[in-house]
Amino acid sequence: FRRPGTCHHAQRLTDLCVVLEPNGEGGWKLRQAVVAQFFYNNSRRTGTFGCNPQTGYEAATYHRDPCWGPVPNRQLCRPDAGLAHVVRVTVRAWHDPYIKAAELTHGSM
Repeated sequence: FRRPGTCHHAQRLTDLCVVLEPNGEGGWKLRQAVVAQFFYNNSRRTGTFGCNPQTGYEAATYHRDPCWGPVPNRQLCRPDAGLAHVVRVTVRAWHDPYIKAAELTHGSM
């Protein structure tokens, strides 16, 4: 979205997936993945605690916000249209078979 002298990219958080591991004290902590250097170019990085190696283990996923910008979707964004801002949250354990398979296949499974 542009206004004279400004530029805005309106996106909303849609998914959050994190991997946890034991903290050694009976609790849990975020598990940081080892990530190749080229993933660090994203200015919106929230950490390498996510579930998907294809995104550099980025925990957050954003999509364009249809209710904001130069031409918002007036039909979709009416208060009575029922468009809710829903964020899907997934929490996985570090030893989850899905996580291990993703690591072994570099996300190509």
